[in-house]
Amino acid sequence: MNNTPIPLGKIVAKAAKGKTRCGLVTVSTADLRLAADAIGGYIDANCLQFGKAIRALGGRRVANGHHTARYGFDTATIARIEAEYQ
Repeated sequence: MNNTPIPLGKIVAKAAKGKTRCGLVTVSTADLRLAADAIGGYIDANCLQFGKAIRALGGRRVANGHHTARYGFDTATIARIEAEYQ
């Protein structure tokens, strides 16, 4: 594992995604960590910074879990993030 922080947008673009019933594209913190590890770095943020960074990208928290949370993005926002970090 590399000790390089990776921009959150790049991690969101590479992470596995799901969908909510209302049509939001979701990513979980566990999937974000796996994507960062696969890219060769890590997420450089604590919980508060992480939430702010997700909101800055256009996402919002949609669910809490025991070990992870899910964040939702509309499809246009995900398309923009993926286009930016290809």
